[in-house]
Amino acid sequence: LQERRHTLHARIVAVLEALPPERLTEQVDRLAHHAVRGEVWDKALAYCRQAGARAVERAAFREAEAAFAQALGALGHLPEHPDTHVQAIDLRLDLRSVLAPLAEYERLFTHLQEAEALAEALGDQRRLGQIAVATGWSFRVRGDYDRTIAASQRALAIAEGLGDVSL
Repeated sequence: LQERRHTLHARIVAVLEALPPERLTEQVDRLAHHAVRGEVWDKALAYCRQAGARAVERAAFREAEAAFAQALGALGHLPEHPDTHVQAIDLRLDLRSVLAPLAEYERLFTHLQEAEALAEALGDQRRLGQIAVATGWSFRVRGDYDRTIAASQRALAIAEGLGDVSL
């Protein structure tokens, strides 16, 4: 019965994906739901992340948090690969826009630490810079100004090294 359910959910994903592109966007929550239930993990990752972003646009932060958590869960089912590590970093960075308004600073900091470890393993300086900026902000809202300055200086050094004005 369970296998049959997985198959049906996966088929629903395929049917929904056949919709015209303009209608597909409005169905992203359903696509995410069925992709997770159908254990179509690559699609679950993509659609859950899109559903989370849409929820953030509506300021539905708890809903966005749940969608991003499902995306992280889907990511755990995919094979280890540099691309999956990049997506894991980006998802954790996406969580900034959700956990900060919810004042979930400890959880945000934990996700940033996990993202930093992954970015360091990849040697991804751009993402390390983004993480340093977010970490500095996290320290600032908690009143830890010495660590705020240290993280911000790290972000600045990375930005200067990359020549990245926006960072």
